[in-house]
Amino acid sequence: MRTNALSIHWNATADTSEGFDNYNGRKGLARGLHRFLSRQSMEGSRRSFLQDAGKILESILSSKVDLAAQFLNNFQGGAGPSQEYLDLRKKALTITGYCAGYARILFRMSGTDKPSHFPDEDWKNLQALQEYQVRQFVEEMVFGQVTSRGFSFDRWCASMPEAAWMQSECNICRAASAQSGAVHVTGKDRLRKWAETRAQAEGGERYAGLFTNSEDFQLLLAPALSMLNNMGACITPVERCRLWAVCVQSSVTCIVPKLARPMPGGGTDPGFAAADKPELIKYLITVSENEELVYHGLVARLFTPTDNLSNFDVVELGLPEGNPEFVLADVGDQYVYDSEHVSIDAIQELGWLLDTQMLVVQEQTCEDI
Repeated sequence: MRTNALSIHWNATADTSEGFDNYNGRKGLARGLHRFLSRQSMEGSRRSFLQDAGKILESILSSKVDLAAQFLNNFQGGAGPSQEYLDLRKKALTITGYCAGYARILFRMSGTDKPSHFPDEDWKNLQALQEYQVRQFVEEMVFGQVTSRGFSFDRWCASMPEAAWMQSECNICRAASAQSGAVHVTGKDRLRKWAETRAQAEGGERYAGLFTNSEDFQLLLAPALSMLNNMGACITPVERCRLWAVCVQSSVTCIVPKLARPMPGGGTDPGFAAADKPELIKYLITVSENEELVYHGLVARLFTPTDNLSNFDVVELGLPEGNPEFVLADVGDQYVYDSEHVSIDAIQELGWLLDTQMLVVQEQTCEDI
């Protein structure tokens, strides 16, 4: 796996827009990448990939399909998606598939494969990046064609009646949950009980009082909450999907050291199981200050494949097959660095973002949504 000083720099900064903006090779890389993508084309098209991608994104932003209506229908176990939604999702995944394909091609190119139009210094910088960084850069180039002209996918979502209602309900219920103290009966209360059980089992004071103070608990989860609160700064779906997955993983990483204990026969008991994660996610959602989480989730969901292990969407939507420039499966490393090693499936994690918000609404209203 390629890693050098430039990769280390990007690993430290790429999770924020500021990190990209401060990177001194950004303009050169953008110039070389623009030349490369301008010379590519979608299957059967005579125009450049960037031209086609820009037109597809504009057509998506002009669509009247209500993404929330489709999500709620699925959440309630209703009928299948409408043809209008399937057509919209096909457009979105066409963009996603080509971005992933070109990112992989660029990542796997060696020095001898260097395109003649790519300046040597810019090519050297590109070779230093990890695959998820290349993918993020490709999507920024593609989505920047519309966002740089003032278009916003979040505002597009806000114009949808069901999406606006869903966002309003979630914000009201999250605020009510936090104010009434119901949040303490979800994630934090579960963790407090874990701490009490651990303290009783060990007969010591290490865990006494752990997680009983709401302010201390939020401070413990500050890194994860910061990511969640700043998700709106991400301009591309792959950034949002990645940030959410890292946010969840970061929250678990913050908790486990407080609960872990050595096992009598060797090893460590983390004190935190997969079955406990939903309560922790619910807590993050409830105390987050981000009031557009529904919009962020709907946009990310539209552009994200159904799963990372199969070509389900390719078959279901009639997308290109057997084309190395189009990839939707086995793209975990394009969302999270070395995803298999760190055990993060960002595509799977994305499902929690909207589902959990609906569960919070159900608990507060005592009604099925």
